[in-house]
Amino acid sequence: MRTLFYIVIIQNETAYSIIRRSEDFVNGFKNTEISGYGIFLFLSDKVDNKQFENSVHIFYKTEAEGLLKVEDFLKEKLKPEDEIIFRYPQPSKPIVEFFEKYPKRIWLEHHSKELIEIYYVLKAIKFRDYLYYFKTFDFSNLKDIYNRINKEKKYGNQLIALAKGGFAVTDEINAYQTYRIKEKYNCHTVGNSYNFERTKLRAIHPSASEGFHLIMACTTAYSAYGTDRLIKGLKAYNGQVYLTLHLVGNFTAKTKRMYKGDKPNARVIFYPKMTGEKYHEILNKCHLGIGSLGFHRWKSKEGATLKIREYIGMGFPFIFSHYEIDISNNPEFEPFYLKISENEETIDFDKIVLFLKQFYNGNDSTEKSKEIRKIGENYLSCNTKSKEIIRIINKGD
Repeated sequence: MRTLFYIVIIQNETAYSIIRRSEDFVNGFKNTEISGYGIFLFLSDKVDNKQFENSVHIFYKTEAEGLLKVEDFLKEKLKPEDEIIFRYPQPSKPIVEFFEKYPKRIWLEHHSKELIEIYYVLKAIKFRDYLYYFKTFDFSNLKDIYNRINKEKKYGNQLIALAKGGFAVTDEINAYQTYRIKEKYNCHTVGNSYNFERTKLRAIHPSASEGFHLIMACTTAYSAYGTDRLIKGLKAYNGQVYLTLHLVGNFTAKTKRMYKGDKPNARVIFYPKMTGEKYHEILNKCHLGIGSLGFHRWKSKEGATLKIREYIGMGFPFIFSHYEIDISNNPEFEPFYLKISENEETIDFDKIVLFLKQFYNGNDSTEKSKEIRKIGENYLSCNTKSKEIIRIINKGD
């Protein structure tokens, strides 16, 4: 049986979402014609994550050392018919040298438009941040950003030229990667998968008698989430239905200051970044999941976000503003989401309230939630996406 080796470099021991997503990706190949095997490189040995079946954890002090260990592992395990997918790393000389040992043998997996996204991270740094850097003589953050830019420019195109092909999670990312080099790059779009076994369908729907609860969870304070659009819209809301907006994660002080106090018909509750039972307690009392509302600020029109897929797993109706791969083009999802404008217009919460009333009207909302999840499992599950990757690999084009 062929094996697909999935290589991921994890430089931050707290990057649980990448670790979980990588495990799910590998396990998605169960019961297919190719078996999955994860090779995970950790810069720290403090990772609170047990090694799961069909994987190896490699701890290293230098990148070159870690990649030599991978090479030794592949010498023993890799067969001529096997495949390798490498989650696109921060390019470097040791990684290029590793790819040179396997020319046109390794597929790359792309999740972003690297230089464009780094630019917007750099653009978001405020004047007061620079004052802090000079005051403390701590320029590590800036050095890290410029180091990423230099490495991407120096080594990124070399990696793509050496790769067998690529898998990008959106068409935009596919186009960005394809046009980086003059030679043809065999890149395919395969949207993000989701492990629905990690998320339980809501057993009991929260009552709407005291209004609606809405939730947005952010891992970063980036403007692409559009949290400020939510708050502006809620401040302008004059409807009769009481709304509670739960904001979970990292938010700037400026965003928090935007909402100075509760209104007679609405309130905002901020929470720190959280996972596990506490997070799911909040989720279970909510009626609506909120996706990103500011992708246009980063000159992006597409996404394949895991947060939307989590909402689908719980059976939530949801909103977002961009084109969501595998969802926006699928009419089966259409009754269960509301598309918000891709601009700086104030969000109309009256439309959101009407959408929620239609969803929760009558006694069939539980059945609707089951339907949302079933559609998600059919089109977005790890196993479904693994078979899509296998079809592309087998075609060999």
